[in-house]
Amino acid sequence: MKKPKIIRCPYCGGTAILRDASFVYGTHSHGGQVYVCSHYPSCNSYVWVHPGTKIPKGTLANRELRQKRIQAHRIFDQIWQQGILSKPEAYRWVADKFCLTDKQAHIVQQLYVRPAHSGIRRCFKEQPYSLPPPGSQLKGGD
Repeated sequence: MKKPKIIRCPYCGGTAILRDASFVYGTHSHGGQVYVCSHYPSCNSYVWVHPGTKIPKGTLANRELRQKRIQAHRIFDQIWQQGILSKPEAYRWVADKFCLTDKQAHIVQQLYVRPAHSGIRRCFKEQPYSLPPPGSQLKGGD
């Protein structure tokens, strides 16, 4: 049997503990599990787990990084939701733009390597796609 991998907090070095999401979200959790830093809530670092598994959806993130991930997904998701590219094609495009592997291209991994969504916004400003102001519709380039 394989030894479980110890997940360490990148902020304080604490060990992540698998908990019911209600530990973090209280009655607003709607089920699910999270890995939470052992120093929570002073550290405030956690990550959701894929349903039915013990596999984290990414790396432990503090409030600032969680907000950046949300912002990046709002921008990125417009590409595949509006049919500009398929979802796999959109991830492949990000991987090519940042010289990443397919695994690293996932927003969660990409933001761990580059902890700001400005890189994603910057690359969308280049041809063939441009990113309009927030709230506008994405349009393909010529």
